Amino acid sequence: MKEYFDYSKIKNYLMYDLAVPIAKFVMALKYKLRYEGKENLPKKGAYIVSANHLTSFDPVLLAMNSGRAIHFMSKYENFENPFSRFFLTHFNSFPVKRGSSDKTSIEYAINLIKHGEVIGIFPEGTRNKDGGEPQKAKSGVALISKATSADVIPCSIHMGEKKRFGRRPCTVRYGKLIKFEDLGFTDGARSTSEIRNASRMIFDETVRLWRMGL
Repeated sequence: MKEYFDYSKIKNYLMYDLAVPIAKFVMALKYKLRYEGKENLPKKGAYIVSANHLTSFDPVLLAMNSGRAIHFMSKYENFENPFSRFFLTHFNSFPVKRGSSDKTSIEYAINLIKHGEVIGIFPEGTRNKDGGEPQKAKSGVALISKATSADVIPCSIHMGEKKRFGRRPCTVRYGKLIKFEDLGFTDGARSTSEIRNASRMIFDETVRLWRMGL
């Protein structure tokens, strides 16, 4: 399978920094935005942001008010188009192949954490297009946390009904930092049950935040 991304080195692109103020302006026209819990975001050190997934604009909504560059996991298919590949790559995104054990992407994510970067993951693996309650999460967040001892910020994106005229209500809510030590991992070999339980703990917090509404 053709590779569309260079996993051999970590980059923070200038385009990301330039795009943030533009994104704030554009998203403010599209959405009636509200952010809660930004004080929970660490100002330094590596961590993982784990959020539910509603629209293709979700990474932008998280990036533009995080105060830090975020490296987002994005489905492999998004990188097949040269145009979208250029913008995704320069927006610090990297591809992951869904439905398989993509060791290359996981190892790249682990390397990002080890270099003090922030990773954004939408563990549902696909968009919940009806805007309803977050669905079952996959195990990527817990796997990376286990491998790197990374803490996790749970996040929810809650959107109101689309409007023919006017902005769509949207609340981005960050929860308290979940410390690695609280995820129930033990030393030694990776345990399937530990990964599953940690994944559930993290995503249950995202669901709780989402249920707080707009």
